[in-house]
Amino acid sequence: MATKTSAPRAAKTQRSPRISNRDRILAAGIKLFAEHGPDATSVSMISEASGLNRRMLYHYFGSKEGLYEEVLKAMYDRMNSVDVDLAHMLLPAEELLKKIIQGYYRFLNENPEFVRILSWENLRHGRTAKAIDVAAVKAPLIKALGVSLQMGARDGRFRSDVDENQLLISCMALSFFFFSNQYTLSMLLGKDIHAPRLLEQRVNHVTQLILEGILIKQPTPA
Repeated sequence: MATKTSAPRAAKTQRSPRISNRDRILAAGIKLFAEHGPDATSVSMISEASGLNRRMLYHYFGSKEGLYEEVLKAMYDRMNSVDVDLAHMLLPAEELLKKIIQGYYRFLNENPEFVRILSWENLRHGRTAKAIDVAAVKAPLIKALGVSLQMGARDGRFRSDVDENQLLISCMALSFFFFSNQYTLSMLLGKDIHAPRLLEQRVNHVTQLILEGILIKQPTPA
């Protein structure tokens, strides 16, 4: 008597996680605000990009400005994740500064929307950033940097007059300018400054430049 064989089961397809309507609108906002700025981006553009009715934007965010505020918060949250990791590294200032510069260059390279949206926000004189506790984002890292500088000054390696706030601004400025002006800099130098080798050279140069500014010059033997 022939045995009855069951048909092979169809392999289960791996479903990608479902994106909520709120996250779809937020993602569309990040893309459009980065490309056009908050003032030139319309609710209709966001609705079309997200594939959702414009009423959904008002439901989740109240207004276009409300969505933009959430987008700005999301951008700072991404940066905050880098700062928090760095702030918990109990390292000598030399190593911490290297990690800060490397971390910022990596973050800005992987998050071009952050550069563009922050540039737009500064053109608006930080109007929306005032509603966000931006200072709290940097506070832990500034504190960690200050402790490292004090330790280095006590050991006689660092100048004692280095301000941790000014030092962090220098690290951020030397990182941000590179990405906010990447296209004109590439044309100016006649090369793609985003090529991995050139990017690594830039990180090493900025690190050396910053360290030279805080290290005490040791006298050369006669």
